[in-house]
Amino acid sequence: MRILLKLFYLNYQKYIYQMVGFMNNVFLVGAAKAGTTTVESVLSSNPDVSISLVKEPNFYCNDLHKQFDESVFNNLKNLSSLEDYSNIHSHAAIVRNKDVYEQLYKKNEIRLDASTNYLYSAVAAKNIYDDDQNAKIIIILRDPLKRSYSHWLMDRRIGFPVGSYYEELEKEYSNITDAKFSNSPLYISRSLYYEQVKRYFDLFPRKNIKVIYFEELFSDKYEYIMKDLHWFLGLECDEVIVDEKNKAMVPRFEKINNIMQVSGIKVFVRSILGEKAKQLLKGLVYKKNDIKLDASLVPVEILNKFEEDYKKTKLLVNSGS
Repeated sequence: MRILLKLFYLNYQKYIYQMVGFMNNVFLVGAAKAGTTTVESVLSSNPDVSISLVKEPNFYCNDLHKQFDESVFNNLKNLSSLEDYSNIHSHAAIVRNKDVYEQLYKKNEIRLDASTNYLYSAVAAKNIYDDDQNAKIIIILRDPLKRSYSHWLMDRRIGFPVGSYYEELEKEYSNITDAKFSNSPLYISRSLYYEQVKRYFDLFPRKNIKVIYFEELFSDKYEYIMKDLHWFLGLECDEVIVDEKNKAMVPRFEKINNIMQVSGIKVFVRSILGEKAKQLLKGLVYKKNDIKLDASLVPVEILNKFEEDYKKTKLLVNSGS
């Protein structure tokens, strides 16, 4: 009976959307390196979901736009018109104009923005709320130490100018109150979830927020979690197959990889190759990560900060369940 009632509700909701032209805005706000690409991929396979031409348009985190411009730890380009899209060659960009942002989507019942910087941004939650108080918010959390390490592996693969993981942690921690995109890769700051999650909980009703844990998503609970997420969004769901995206890879030739990133060769090569050729080249340039995280090398004060903040975050999440 419960399933029949849910199916009735879904069909009724879809009918109302079609009658009034209502579009439900969904924001998959992060955290980065916590499975957002996988979840976005599963949701985007539903015909009722419209994803942005650029997975992460970063429109609502305007407090970070200038930092993005000044940072050597990202390769975000400005998307000032749809004509610029062919020059982006990336899953993320900086969209500053609302009209351009709107043009990134088709007119489906549900519109999905998967910008992971929205969790870290100090203003994104308020900007989203001001635009749509009924928006649905999806937050994926991951063990903070493992998230930060995965983030470092990604930066190393891309070719950003980062030192060893442990050096970068100590460098950021020594200046933690001043750390921002323009001067740091933010491995610690983006793993301190409490204040980030609280911004959304302070604004949106709890029924509009779904918190998922990475470790459960990629476990034997994945089917239940993904079906529950579909119900949360008012989507029908039959079979769900979760394939982890963006698995950690490291460059075979690190110095050459860094030169290719800084010089712009990588972007040029991506712009001229087809998808099959890109995948073939990736296999030649990168290999599976063989550098394992050694928590004993992480300063105890950083481990304690991660642990205390994550515990506090879970208490916040559970307080509304």
